[in-house]
Amino acid sequence: MDDDEHQQQQQQGLLGGEMQQGPVMSLAEPDVNMDAAGDEAAGSKALMPSPEEQAAAIQQLEDKQIQAGEQMYIVSKSWWGDWCAYTRYKQQPADSSSSSDTDAADTQQPPLAIDNSSIVDNNSGDLARNLEENCHFVIVTAESWELLRSWYGGGPVVSRPAVLEGLAPNTKRARVMLYPIKLDVVWSGKPTEIKTMEAELKETVQSLKLRACAEFGVDPATIAMWDFFHHSKHANLEGHLDKTLNDARILDEQPILLDEKDNPLTCESKSSSSPVITSSRGIFGRSNSYVQEDSTIQVRTAAAEEQLGRRSGTQQLGMAGCLACNA
Repeated sequence: MDDDEHQQQQQQGLLGGEMQQGPVMSLAEPDVNMDAAGDEAAGSKALMPSPEEQAAAIQQLEDKQIQAGEQMYIVSKSWWGDWCAYTRYKQQPADSSSSSDTDAADTQQPPLAIDNSSIVDNNSGDLARNLEENCHFVIVTAESWELLRSWYGGGPVVSRPAVLEGLAPNTKRARVMLYPIKLDVVWSGKPTEIKTMEAELKETVQSLKLRACAEFGVDPATIAMWDFFHHSKHANLEGHLDKTLNDARILDEQPILLDEKDNPLTCESKSSSSPVITSSRGIFGRSNSYVQEDSTIQVRTAAAEEQLGRRSGTQQLGMAGCLACNA
């Protein structure tokens, strides 16, 4: 009997131990699950590099030269400033003897999602007009944009192409074209009517001709299109229909003539110079740092634009008078 009682006590003790272990395990399980949930919630932050690593990665991508044809991306200067302050982008390392700058950097909060709403036109969704680079926005490479957006999200996306600006080989450089160029198109059949059209430098002459003829309702087969620089027949574009506007030396805000083949304009050319593609309207942004000057190339300046009197009433009358001599 003693042995039986002892065995029963041992069994009760084991059962009691199991009963005691049950609640312990059941209490521990929620703690493990809470830790896992916390780790999952912090997952996005854990994947984001440190401020120093972010700055180093972006600087490496921004040090490269721009290539003509690539897309560049626009970032609000306000957001960019917050990110630079957080990562100390391109700032000198703080003096180890002074802890105030270091403490300030350590307490700097990361920026919120990228917000480009202040630099976007609400109607077109493109970059708003009358903005200045490094004042309202900065331009970054596609790789930098992808990294920044993967870390912070946000938008909207604003991208612009890099084009090759300049004519002579030793003056060409890649520049970001912030806005389309504007062209004053006139038809010799109605010289007093001028239509302003927007175009990208990468558009072909043929495409521009078709669009311009459609604007005036004329048959492209009956039209010869001219570069009307200085409001004279500067260059016949019919032999360059497959070229881009950039390669055909089309300038921002310059006149284009749609000339009737059966009744061609007879005005004399006033200039034989070939100007570099520039603009006083600020259509270009970030560019490569290197460029070789060529004194044989005429560079259009703001003063020259003013002298030409583009879009002025007297200039339009002068052009109408020139066209009228063909009547």
